[in-house]
Formats: sequence, C-alpha cells, structure tokens
Amino acid sequence: MSFTTFRFLCFFAAVLAAHFALPRRARPWMLLCASLVFYAAAGLPGLLWLAGLSLAGFLAARSISRQQAAGKSGRLPLVLGVGLHLGLLFLLKYFNFFAGGLLGAGAPVLSLAVPAGLSFFVFMAVGYLTDVYRGICPAEENYGRYLGWLCFFPHILQGPIDRYADTASALFAGNVFEERRFLRGLWRILWGFFQKLVIADRLGILVAGVWAEPESFAGWRVAAAVVCYALQIYADFAGYTDIALGAAEIFGIRLAENFDTPYFSRSVPEFWRRWHMTLGAWFKDYLFFPLQRSRLFRKFGKAIKARFSKTAAKNLPAALALAAVWLFTGLWHGARLTYVAWGIYYGVLIILSMFCEPLMARLRPKKENALWDAFRTVRTFALVCLGYVLFRSATLAEAGVILSRILTAPFAAGNGFSAAGLVRTDLYILVPALLLRLAVSLCHAKGIDLREKVMARALPLRWGIALVLLFSVIIFGVYGPGYDAASFIYFEF
Repeated sequence: MSFTTFRFLCFFAAVLAAHFALPRRARPWMLLCASLVFYAAAGLPGLLWLAGLSLAGFLAARSISRQQAAGKSGRLPLVLGVGLHLGLLFLLKYFNFFAGGLLGAGAPVLSLAVPAGLSFFVFMAVGYLTDVYRGICPAEENYGRYLGWLCFFPHILQGPIDRYADTASALFAGNVFEERRFLRGLWRILWGFFQKLVIADRLGILVAGVWAEPESFAGWRVAAAVVCYALQIYADFAGYTDIALGAAEIFGIRLAENFDTPYFSRSVPEFWRRWHMTLGAWFKDYLFFPLQRSRLFRKFGKAIKARFSKTAAKNLPAALALAAVWLFTGLWHGARLTYVAWGIYYGVLIILSMFCEPLMARLRPKKENALWDAFRTVRTFALVCLGYVLFRSATLAEAGVILSRILTAPFAAGNGFSAAGLVRTDLYILVPALLLRLAVSLCHAKGIDLREKVMARALPLRWGIALVLLFSVIIFGVYGPGYDAASFIYFEF
C-alpha cells in the first residue's frame, strides 16, 4: 500500500480516528493491528515471513538476556538469531545473483517472493539483537510489543532504520491527541507528498525518457538528465521519509531523521553522513566498528605497525573495514552488478579521501573562504552524480552508454527534452517547485525550523499553509494514465 494512493489516505484517516477514540492502553495494540493490515496489503506471503522472522528475533533476544543473567555471554543465540535473519535475506535477495555468477546458466534458480521492505526490517532486527547483547536495551518480554515496533507501518517498507531503544517507549505510550503535534505532522506529510508528486515524479518522466534512448540526446542533455536524477531520487526518498516521520509524529512517535541537506556537503564522506543517515549509522555501528575492533584486525594493525608506521597501522585496517562496508552497502541496495560497482566507487572515493586528508589540509585556505567552499560543494555534487549513473543504470553497459554519450556526443545534436516526455508546462511547474525545495533546504542548513516559525502565527495562517500545500499537490502533482503510485525508488530495496 503505497503512501501516494487514495487507499492509504483512507487507511491513515481511519487509523488516526480509531487510535485517538480508543482508551490509551488499547492504542498500541490498535497500531499493531493497523500495521499488520498495512503490511498484508503488500502480500500475504510477506506477512508470513515477517511473522516467522519476528518470532525468531523475539526468542533469540530473550535467550540472550537469560544467558547473560546466568553469567554466560549470550553469544550463541546472538549468532543464531543474526545468522537466521541475514541468511534469509541472502536466500531471498541474493542467492540467484551469486549462484548465477558462480555456476552460470546451469545454476539453480529460486523463485521465492521477496517480502516488501525485507532489507529494512531485517537490519532493524539485527540491530535490536546486537543492542540486547551489548546491554544497550533490555530484551522485550512481550512478543506483541516487539512485533508492533518492527512492523510499525510508517517505517517498515522504506525505513528509517530505527533502533528499539529510541522509539519503543513512545510507540507503546498511547499518546493523547495534540493539535500542535497534528499540525506539525500534517505539514510534514503534505511536504512529503509535494516532493514526491510534484517534483520527483515529474523529474522521473525526463530521466526515464533519456535513459531509455540516450543516443537520441545531446551530451549536455544526458548530463542534465543525470543531475535531474540526483534531484529526483532526493525528492523521492526524502518525500517518503517526510511522510513517514510526519505520520509517526501525529501519533507522538519520533522516528530518526534520514537527511540533512546532503547536497550541500563539501566532501563525499560528509555527503554520506547526511544522506540516508540511519543506514550509514547502522553500517558504522554494526559492521565498521566491530570489524575494526575484531581480533583479526587488531593483529593486522600490530603487524603493520611493526613493519611500517603508526599511521599505516591506523589507516590500512580502517581502509579494509571501509571496503567491506561499501561492498555490503552496494549489495544492500540489490543483487545487481551496477550496485556492486556503485559501492566500490564510493569505497574507493572515501578511502582515497582518508589517505589524502593530510595533503588536502595543506591546500585548504587558513581562513574561511566562500569560493573554496562553493568549489568543494560543486565538486562533491559532481562526484555524487557520477555515482548515480551506476546506481540508475540496469547494467554496466547501460552506464557506459550514458557516460560515453555525456563525454563524446555533439553539443547541439539530438532531440529536445520534449522527446523524453517533459513538456513546457512541466518546466513551468518544476522550476518554482525546485526553487522552493532549495529555499527550504537553505533554511534547514541555517538552523531555521520553518514549522516552528509557522506555529507561532495565528491559527488561520497555520491551517491556511496546510491547505496551500494540499491544493498544490492536488493541482500540480503527477497523476493520470501510466502513473504508478507504488514507484517510490527505495521501495525495491
């Protein structure tokens, strides 16, 4: 059930009314039932996978807790629980990819349906088991509460990848209705719809048209399509996240932020600290640091220190851990060579930035320099766009065609953007919408909370802004024949 369907709007309104009509003690259980209904709409087989995995995770966490209470480490149930979750993820998403790569055309093929949002709720469950093992949060004693946290409908399909310790208490509190919270959440939901339907889906028309037939367009138009894809995927995923966070906020539940104006970043590592932040934090806490602190990596560091230097002993193990993180980050997005290449691309960039940091520190101006900062921002955005060529392409050959067209095609040759399906009216809508998106990002970068600013105004203005956003989505959103309401880009991950 995509957020951008009329069915979801009816579902959300019904859940909201029922939630605040029920006694406080019943509200968390109503949210659990609503979340199960929401997830069942994506397919009953997925619901069965979710039920089985959630029960396994619940029992594994309790076993960890009992063993630690008895003076044992609890490592065995942790390994079994994590192994089961990641093993199923591998089986459903990656078995055919690796089997085909190793065995070729004669490889066995599994035709099992992949549950919606599998990568997201598996990572949440693995993080929960690890946090129980580390003593960060206690093992939940009530299966319904654990399942309610895992399948909470705003975040189960595309995240954010939340931590149990951060959201569980608010989820089970049965919060009362507050007009202030409702309005803040409503504005965020409508802003998410605006980004998705007015900006992302309109840019998607151009991007899909150019990618389908890049040979028909001049090099600069193909390059412009790559930039448009960068804007599309941001508006798409940030739009989804705003809808999810706004919906949760109305219920009094604060989900983790996922974006912090990433295209204002001045380096690639900074970009990844500000883009899909919950995924980056997950890999840092549950893969990068454990690898660095592992016995194997410590031995490797000592060997490097004995033969070379302290700097090498610090950087080489970190580089290996980063390489592993980025290989898995690429694979997390899907079983496709372009995702693997995309992960390797970022791994190389970030490892190079780590080794080149002493040199870059010498080149930086000693005083703040707006021109230097602007250059670094543009450079970072260009590198990110280059990565998007791999990310958007279905094959490495397709990515090669896009890149070669950008570099070698004549400047003025080929079709105009109208041949890609983007008409002049779309441009009249897109340009102001993108400028509005830029203005909101600039306010966020300066620490201005626009929702708080509006909350300080009179009641008619507060509700008036909500109505303006609503009618902007209704009037300027992309609808009609051929529109796929379930086409959030990160839905496939």
